[in-house]
Amino acid sequence: SLYQPEVDLELYMERMVLHRDLTGLNAPVIEHAPNHVVTTLASAIEALKESHLQSSRDIARAPVTSVRDAFGESNTRRLLALCQVGDTDDLPPVYQAWASKKKNDRVQHILQDHLDSCATVLESEAPFVTTAALKAFQNLRFSGNDGNNISEGLLPFAFIPRHESATTTKQRLEALSQVDTYGDMLTMSGNLLSLADSKTLSKSAAFIPVTWRQALLQITGYLPVLAALLGGEHPLTLSYQQGLAYVTEHQDTFEEAFSQEPNVGGRLAPALLVYCFHGRVRSWMVDQWKRERPVAPLSFTLGFENLIYFGQMNWLPNIRNIPELVALKSTNGDISGTRTSRSTSDRPAAVERQVRILNEGMDPRLLPCTALGKRISATKILDAVKGMKAKGKDFCLRDDGEQKCHTWHAKGFCYSRCSHKRDHVKRPTAEINRFHDWCKEAFSE
Repeated sequence: SLYQPEVDLELYMERMVLHRDLTGLNAPVIEHAPNHVVTTLASAIEALKESHLQSSRDIARAPVTSVRDAFGESNTRRLLALCQVGDTDDLPPVYQAWASKKKNDRVQHILQDHLDSCATVLESEAPFVTTAALKAFQNLRFSGNDGNNISEGLLPFAFIPRHESATTTKQRLEALSQVDTYGDMLTMSGNLLSLADSKTLSKSAAFIPVTWRQALLQITGYLPVLAALLGGEHPLTLSYQQGLAYVTEHQDTFEEAFSQEPNVGGRLAPALLVYCFHGRVRSWMVDQWKRERPVAPLSFTLGFENLIYFGQMNWLPNIRNIPELVALKSTNGDISGTRTSRSTSDRPAAVERQVRILNEGMDPRLLPCTALGKRISATKILDAVKGMKAKGKDFCLRDDGEQKCHTWHAKGFCYSRCSHKRDHVKRPTAEINRFHDWCKEAFSE
C-alpha cells in the first residue's frame, strides 16, 4: 500500500530537482493524487529549497572583507611598503583573495593557486607550499626571525621544487654519510659526511639541494613566489629575474667554478648557489619591512659578473653560522669563506668588512616606485653609462669635477668600501637636479 506513494514521491523529487536546476522546464505535476505523507514531504522539500536559495542570496550580499580589516592598519602599511604601492587595490591579488576568503577556503590553497598563476605567466613551475612556508605567510613573517635558520620565512630554502621530494633528498644525504663505526669524522678528501653532519641535515626543515639541477629548480621556482608576494613588476622581482637569467646563461661555468673552489667543493656548491639568492632576498626584506620608504633592491648579478669576467670568487657569502651549509662544506679549508694559509706570514692583512649602506636622503624622483625609478632598478649603471658614452657623453660629475657615485644616488644604496664613498652624502640642489636630468636621459625608455 506504501509502494505507490513512494514511487510518486521519487518521481516528484526528480522532477523538482530538474525544475529547480534547469530553467525553462514546466513545474512537476504529480500524476496520482498524493496522500498526506507525500504532501508533507513535498512541503519539506520546498522549505529546504527556499532555505538554500536564501542562504545563497545572503552569501552573495555579504560584504567583502577589506585588506585593512583582515590584516590591521599596521600590517597593511607594511604590506604597502613591502610591495611598494600606494593603495591596497594595487597590492598583488593574493592578499585580496586571502582577505575575502570564505569560511571553508584554505589559505594554503589560495597561496598555491596564486603561485601557480604567476608561474604560468612566467612560463615556469611554482614550488610546493610547505607547512612552514604557510605559517610564515599567515604570520606575515616574510624574512623569518633568525637569519641563520634558512628554513624560516618565505625564502628560497623554505620551498620544495615541484619535481623534487624532501624525502628523496634526505635519502641522498644519508647516502653521502657512508662512514664506518669509527667514522664520526669527515674524511680528509671531504667527500663523506660525518654522522653528526648527516643528522644536522636530516633534521632541517629547509629543502637542501644536493645536485646542481635541484639548485637551479629551486631558484627558478622561487621567481613565481616573489611575483605572487610582491608583484611581477616589483623592483626586487625584476632584479632577481636578472640574476636568475645570468646564472642560467652561464650555468656550466658556475657549476665548475663553485665545485672546484677549495672552500666549497661539489657537495656544498648547489646549496651555496641557492644561498647567494636566499641571503640577498632576506637582506632586502629585512630592510624594507622596517621602513615605509621604498628600499632599492640588491643587485643579484653583483659578484656573479666578477666570476665571469675576472674568475674571482672572493664575493661568496659567509656561511659560518648556517649549520646545514657548514655540514656540507669541504674539509680542505676553514668555514669562513676565505682560504687558509700554512704560514701566518703569507696571510693577507685584515681588510675592512664590506657593509651595504642605504641612502636615506635619496632624491624622491628616483625612488623605485616612480616610473624613472623602475627603469633605473631594471638597468645596470654600467649599461646606462655605456649608452651615454655612445652619445658622446660620460659619467655625471660633482660640482668639484669629481665623479659621482651613481649607484648611491640612482639605486639608493652602495657599499662601505666604494671608491667613491666620499660622495655618499647629501649634495647641493643644483647638483641633484643635474644628476636627475642625467638619469632621465641615461635611463630613458
